[in-house]
Amino acid sequence: MAVSMANSGWIKLHRELLDKSIWQTSTSDQKVIMITLLLMANHKAIEWEWQGKKYVVQPGQFITSLPSITKKCGKGITIQKVRTALLRFEKYEFLTSKSTNKNRLITIVNWDSYQSDEENQQAKQQASNKQLTANKNDNNEKKNIYSDDFETFYKVYPNPKGKAQTYKNWKKVIKQHDPNEIIECAKRYQRSLRPDTEKAYITTSYNFLGQKQAYLDYLQGSERDQRQREHITRDIFRFEE
Repeated sequence: MAVSMANSGWIKLHRELLDKSIWQTSTSDQKVIMITLLLMANHKAIEWEWQGKKYVVQPGQFITSLPSITKKCGKGITIQKVRTALLRFEKYEFLTSKSTNKNRLITIVNWDSYQSDEENQQAKQQASNKQLTANKNDNNEKKNIYSDDFETFYKVYPNPKGKAQTYKNWKKVIKQHDPNEIIECAKRYQRSLRPDTEKAYITTSYNFLGQKQAYLDYLQGSERDQRQREHITRDIFRFEE
């Protein structure tokens, strides 16, 4: 079953999408599907159920199904066309898609980058000073450099440090894991620390998500726990032999 999103309101779409290869190389049907997905994406965080648990659907995310997407796309779009488009869009890193036997969670990657800043557009139309307009654009880019879910992670993490590098690592990690899972990892790590732990002994945010992948220890059903269990099982079999 798909989440019933509010149908009121509108989205802002940046013209730079026209210059992206994903748009230029898409078929007309795929462009219809792409715009439909952008229209279906949630514009604010809401709570919903996903995989039997309470889940906070972030801006740019939505829970839906292939039939629901097909229906909203309208005449001429089939479930197979939607399925093919989703796979293609994932390769272009336009979105991520996680499915169950009932529904699927779609996340528009870099959702904010497809939203045009209204104040910036007004400035472009009204300002006669080109330098002033350029400065405002630069400021807006700096404000929008980090995604909302990353900002949440950085806020709850016990030792946030090296924000730019942390964000680079973050973007790599969320290709494999849901952003909400990584935010929960940060919270679990925070809870595991003693109240008097000095900052020097707390892993920095960029290392937490870096090559050592410290966050894996705090995933629910930790991947490292699974690997350890597999090693133990193999050792038991060797012993019995």
